[in-house]
Formats: sequence, structure tokens, C-alpha cells
Amino acid sequence: MKEEFRRQLLFVSVKAGMICLVFLFFFSFIAGISINRDNGMTPSVASGDMVLYSRLDKNFVKSDVLVLDYTGTVMIRRVAATAGDTVDITDAGFTVNGSLQNDPHVYTETLENSADIRFPLTVPEGQLFVLADNRDNPEDSRTYGCISAEDITGKVMMVIRRRNI
Repeated sequence: MKEEFRRQLLFVSVKAGMICLVFLFFFSFIAGISINRDNGMTPSVASGDMVLYSRLDKNFVKSDVLVLDYTGTVMIRRVAATAGDTVDITDAGFTVNGSLQNDPHVYTETLENSADIRFPLTVPEGQLFVLADNRDNPEDSRTYGCISAEDITGKVMMVIRRRNI
């Protein structure tokens, strides 16, 4: 009887260990979880919301929401322009390749935030121009310029609302 109990305990332990290894592999190489720490993406992703993101998808297009690690700060931002696009901020608004952008996620006016970034700006190869949905928040490509694809941790797949958790 003792031997049977030990075998069952060993079997359950090995099974639990394998499940832990699968989760560890999944969240180390395939997906990740991050908590939004600022109001830059409000109302799409509020401060305190968790996001589940894919580490594998490296094909970024306009309007993708990304998790990026820029100078040690994890941020969630939306792709506004990709390599080869020319972005400009004028009195008329935010334009990409001469077309005025009307983003349904943005409720505020897009203004220049930095004297260091000169517009119009052509996005270099291997880089992206990202903006916060809350355009009053200056922490995006208007402040620090285009970001390298190497700074991108992943593409957001799902937002998990905080709702007083």
C-alpha cells in the first residue's frame, strides 16, 4: 500500500512538473503578460489593466497595439506608421504619407511634443513610429522619435480589465 501511494505521488508530481514547464516555456518564449503603468492608452488600455501579448508575431502594421521596452520603461503604444512612411504634424492634424489620419481610438488632438523631433519625418527601415491613444501624454515617438523593432516586446492580443481587482 505504501509503495502504491509513493508511485501515485511520484506520478502526480511529475505531471505537475510537466505542466509547470509548459507554462514556463509558453510565457517565456511564446506569450507574455504586462501591466499598463500609465494613462497613455486610455481609454483602450487603462492604467492598471493587464495585457496578454504575443512574442512571436513580428509583422507590425498600422494600428497594432504593442508592448515595448524603451530605455528600461515598459510602455503600451499603437503603431502610427511603419518603415518608409512619412509622418507630419501640422495645424490640420496628424498625417501619414500626406493623408490626414482619423483614428477611432483617439479623442484628443495630436500636437508636437518635442523640439528635438523635426517633422515631416520619414520612418527608417527596421523602425516604427508609435503614438499613445491619449495624445495629451507626451511619452511616444513625438518625444523620443522612431523606435527600433528590437525595443518591441510583443503585440497585444488581449486586454484584461482591472475592474477593482
